[in-house]
Amino acid sequence: MLMFLQQYKEQIFNIVESIHILLFFTIIVGRKDFFYKNKIGTVTFILLFTICGFLIDVNIPKGYNTLVYALYLYAVFALLINETLFDIF
Repeated sequence: MLMFLQQYKEQIFNIVESIHILLFFTIIVGRKDFFYKNKIGTVTFILLFTICGFLIDVNIPKGYNTLVYALYLYAVFALLINETLFDIF
């Protein structure tokens, strides 16, 4: 079991991080029923964040990956709620 966790620790961390980001987003936006209405969107976000997060960490230097994460999250959240984030805030 420990070997499994050691081998896939980056992917497991990305899954946990994506769930935390999605929870934080729903708290900020104020849509508490977001998970129930968008089950497919929630699963899609977790999968996309896990895959793209791993690719961002592997291929982009450490100084620039935060900017790429921010742009990626902005694009995905805008697609999930079907409007720009500037209209929400």
